[in-house]
Amino acid sequence: MWLGFVIICLLVGVGVWFFSTRCKIQPKVLSRQDERLIRQIIRKSPNKDLAIKRIRCSFKLSMSQATYLYMNAQK
Repeated sequence: MWLGFVIICLLVGVGVWFFSTRCKIQPKVLSRQDERLIRQIIRKSPNKDLAIKRIRCSFKLSMSQATYLYMNAQK
C-alpha cells in the first residue's frame, strides 16, 4: 500500500514538473542588434497589438514570447 502511494506521488510530481517546464515562457537570447530592431519596431508601430504582431513575425515567436519581449523593451 505504501509502495503504491509512493509511486503515485512520484508520477504526479514528475507530471507537474514536466508541464510546468513545458508551459514556462522561455526567453530568447537576443543580440544588441535584435534589441535595437525590437525598439525600432515598437517606435514605428502605431499601437501595441501591431508591434507585438511584427515582433512575432520577425523572430518567429509565439504570442506570449512576443508579448514578453515587448514588455521588456518598454522598461
